[in-house]
Amino acid sequence: MSQSPNNPYGAPGSAAVPGGVQASRSRRMKLKSVDVISAGKLLGAVMGLFGVIVGVIALLFSLLGVAVGGDAALGGAIGGLVFLVVTPLFYGVFGFIGGVIYALIYNLCAGLMGGLELEFEG
Repeated sequence: MSQSPNNPYGAPGSAAVPGGVQASRSRRMKLKSVDVISAGKLLGAVMGLFGVIVGVIALLFSLLGVAVGGDAALGGAIGGLVFLVVTPLFYGVFGFIGGVIYALIYNLCAGLMGGLELEFEG
């Protein structure tokens, strides 16, 4: 049995299944590089949303402190609101920087080792 150069492992490309429906073919591809700015924007947005979640949790804890009372209740509430605004910005900016650094390192390593192999169906 000879193997096709497009299918070096001899895996079936498509197979008939009951009902006459044909199974989809899978295709392996390599991710050779990642756009640096795109990776930064995506990770910045994801981390910014994560920062909103962390900020809301911090706000809830500060409001819990207000409910318990004490001398610094107003300061705790104001601190929670400030944290709610600052945390997503902080997480978003550092997420962007982290995404850019990750993409640069990935592109360097992919150039040396050939990239990440991915398998797609369709």
